[in-house]
Amino acid sequence: HDHDLRLSDIYSLGAVLYHLLVGRPPFVGPTSFDIMLPLKDRQAVHPSRLNRQVDRELDTICLRAMEKIPSERYSTAAEFGRDLERWIHGSAVSSPTKSTWIRWIRWWKQEPGLVSHAVAISVVILVVLLSHLLGYSLAHLPTQLAVLLTWLLLCFPLQRWILQSKDTIVPAILWGLIDLACVSWLIATAGPPRSLLLVAYPLMITASALFYRTRFVILMTTACILAFLVLTGLIEDPSFERGSFRILFVCFLAIQCLTLTSLIFKVRNLFTYRER
Repeated sequence: HDHDLRLSDIYSLGAVLYHLLVGRPPFVGPTSFDIMLPLKDRQAVHPSRLNRQVDRELDTICLRAMEKIPSERYSTAAEFGRDLERWIHGSAVSSPTKSTWIRWIRWWKQEPGLVSHAVAISVVILVVLLSHLLGYSLAHLPTQLAVLLTWLLLCFPLQRWILQSKDTIVPAILWGLIDLACVSWLIATAGPPRSLLLVAYPLMITASALFYRTRFVILMTTACILAFLVLTGLIEDPSFERGSFRILFVCFLAIQCLTLTSLIFKVRNLFTYRER
């Protein structure tokens, strides 16, 4: 028990060092719920990403003190202090070797939005290239690739904006709307039948719920419904011709929104109740 308390103290020292290096705590948000939400699973952003004067060795010291797994932290404050002294004198700090897989996992935990977008967009690019290699229409290939690559490149500054923001909702909304515009355009330029591609809309609504903001979910649902109605009104596709299909799909998105917002509301209320 005393050992666990010491490791908790090491984490606290690392969090204090983090605040001194970048001018803010490791996790920030408008409410205590938004701060606690990523605390368990998400890795803190590298201090050097927020303050370029922080070098790699100091990054390593700070983040090792705040490891999620207690056994991977410094065992004592003295060991933590010795590494800081080594850094001050320009000596090599003690850094346990991490495998490539662990580094990928850490990147995913630090920047889940960027990683998920990079993987998803890369898969779409491969599918587009494969479909054209198999003999499908080449009419939209250059434009589709240009849109996909632009979409991928935009993810990097958007992720950085989220990391640097105390309230992530504004960059998240912009990112969500960019995703919606790109997805809708790709569906419009795809060949019929397009009905299976419409699964992207409920997926985006589900992704918006990961921010645990009811207004964000409602906004994304409304935007997805409008995009769907415009898409089905302008594009000729046999699967869109039946009016009942549009009504059922809109109802499905609305029910999904209601379910997700109710769940978020209950989770937030439960957290508030426990705080009291």
